[in-house]
Amino acid sequence: MKFFTIISLFLLMVSCKPDKRIITISGSIYDPNLEQFIEDVEVTVYTQSSEAGTFNYSFTKAGSTNSDKLGNFSFQIPFEYTLAYRLEFNKENYFSDSYEFQSEVIPADNIYNKEYYLLPQATINIHVINEYPYDENDLIKVRIIDWQEQCEECCFTGLLEFAGTSIDETKDCKLFGEKEYTVEYITWKNGNQNASHKIVYCPAFEVSNVEISF
Repeated sequence: MKFFTIISLFLLMVSCKPDKRIITISGSIYDPNLEQFIEDVEVTVYTQSSEAGTFNYSFTKAGSTNSDKLGNFSFQIPFEYTLAYRLEFNKENYFSDSYEFQSEVIPADNIYNKEYYLLPQATINIHVINEYPYDENDLIKVRIIDWQEQCEECCFTGLLEFAGTSIDETKDCKLFGEKEYTVEYITWKNGNQNASHKIVYCPAFEVSNVEISF
């Protein structure tokens, strides 16, 4: 009986040892708008762990690197009670992005490789001016009709509204570069309503100006 207890205890201790596997997390980062791989992207990996019967909902930084000239990056991380991973991608003039995955999706060879996408930024400068004022009921509403992304750096997704005779407003915002957008606007003046639009191509990393006068 004593021998059986010792063996059982030994097996339990062995089973409780942390997994000493080394996980390779690698990939490449691609710009689909400019159709090129991106170098010098800062890639940071975070891990979410469960140890000693407790679950930690927060992610802990496990490492950071930069993509090479071909957009490639790689991490080697010891697998110790890891439940999930998060990758964060940052580069100047690109929209930041992140990607999470569970440890259970890592293949048997312990190598998780994937292609990731980052989209370039462009700036649109919309200048609205009431060039021929009539009265205080003059009104204009402006929107970018083919832009729906919502993020801290992004352009507005709803209507911009300006009223009065002294409208002279400028709105700068960021959207995906190397794309064409439609800026739609509706004006009210002297009891008349008119709708129009302007199509603007926004090159990556550049500022595109849109002048709207009514």
